[in-house]
Amino acid sequence: MSLIEALQGTDEQRKGILFVAIETLKEPAEISQFFIEYVSYLKNLRISHLAKHNPEEAARRNIGYVIPFYETVAEKWRELAK
Repeated sequence: MSLIEALQGTDEQRKGILFVAIETLKEPAEISQFFIEYVSYLKNLRISHLAKHNPEEAARRNIGYVIPFYETVAEKWRELAK
């Protein structure tokens, strides 16, 4: 089971998968794996032109937008989502 599948059973419907991941995942390996899966997730959703054509950049932008709300984990995410 992927991390995204595991997280989808939580508050994902209310918050969004990225918010749930940031609040839930703490280990560097989990965060790195989530980033890889999140890129594929965005590519498959095709919710924007950027996500369709450059899902990795869309993932970075989404994380960059959301992370400031979570300053305690911001540095870890910035470092591991490169």
